[in-house]
Amino acid sequence: MCCARASGWNALARELGASSTVHDRFQDWERAGFFKAVWQAGLSEYDDLKGIQWEWQAVDGVMTKAPFAGAATGANPTDRGKCGTKRSVLTDGAGIPLALGVDGANRHDVRLLSATLDGLVISRPEPIPEQPQHLC
Repeated sequence: MCCARASGWNALARELGASSTVHDRFQDWERAGFFKAVWQAGLSEYDDLKGIQWEWQAVDGVMTKAPFAGAATGANPTDRGKCGTKRSVLTDGAGIPLALGVDGANRHDVRLLSATLDGLVISRPEPIPEQPQHLC
């Protein structure tokens, strides 16, 4: 695992509370599924208003530095082995994010792709001849 540095939570305005308390609440909300529920509700509303474009979906990824380390980090093979993260996102035909995958920068793209596709936060309809689905 890469070494950790001071937390970015310390940059929060003191009026929001102690950085450790704000971080604790964030972790509580994450464990409770709050952020995923907000994402799902937003996608459901979007689907009702505009419609998710399932016909064409796209996956893309990026490797970035991970100066604060954490569980989803690994030695970045393209950055002299420095601590890094690989992020992958699946979008619909209009670029609306449907799934996200995060892992260490040393994770093979095939494994991250599989995890990203498995990480859909809403149900994908079954493709049928009249409504095919494609992945770029």
